[in-house]
Amino acid sequence: MSIVRKLAPRRGIDCCVNTTNHLDALDRAGVSVVIRYVGHPGNSYDLTAQEVAALRRHHKEIVGVYEAAAGWMLAGRGAGIAAAKAAHNHIAAIGGDLTKPIYFACDLDTSNYGAVDACLWGAASVLGKKRVGIYGSYNVVRVALAKGAAAYGWQTGAWSYGAWLSKAVLWQRTGSLWGNLGFSYDPDNVRAADVGQWYQGPAPTPRPVTITRDLKLGDRGPDVRQYHYWLQMLGYSKVALDGNDVFGGHTVEATIDV
Repeated sequence: MSIVRKLAPRRGIDCCVNTTNHLDALDRAGVSVVIRYVGHPGNSYDLTAQEVAALRRHHKEIVGVYEAAAGWMLAGRGAGIAAAKAAHNHIAAIGGDLTKPIYFACDLDTSNYGAVDACLWGAASVLGKKRVGIYGSYNVVRVALAKGAAAYGWQTGAWSYGAWLSKAVLWQRTGSLWGNLGFSYDPDNVRAADVGQWYQGPAPTPRPVTITRDLKLGDRGPDVRQYHYWLQMLGYSKVALDGNDVFGGHTVEATIDV
């Protein structure tokens, strides 16, 4: 029996380029959430007031993320305070929503969770805990959420060894999952109604996820990859351990459960 499912997963992207000239492509791809850098006004990769206005015209939901050098969060509380002030002031200057969280990016492989959490607590002393999000590996996000150092979690697949955290509201994937948008981007699974977005966009149109052949243990290919995507949106994160396009044991278990 072929597996045919319909669902309405929301698609997100994060990128370091101004998206103003690519909004039609985002519309065609069904991207509803755009995650952009804040905190370094004037830098080419940071969000501008003009881009905010353009994104709003296309009903896109905006999420802000702060990042400096890869290991900046390891500097602890003081780094978090400075980052929060810079990001907050930038968002204020471009007409953003000052009630929504800012994600702070730990973009490296580290087990120094104490330093990362201290940085987040520093940010919380400026913004309030409810406005602090964490981006990082499975363990970085897991620990920050468990310790209460962040209210929102955005996990990258990097340094996560195939594990996906169910409590993370955003999952950053790899590859051009949403097609050619005309610029480089990372695709993101938007896994909750509230991911800290500035503006609530319209409800997404359900997109059919259709598998056109019978699938069995050991199968490979794009149909399996499509099925994995659907299962992961339902919370079956362990299917990723089988590989991106392999119908393995974890996929069998999830299929039986569904």
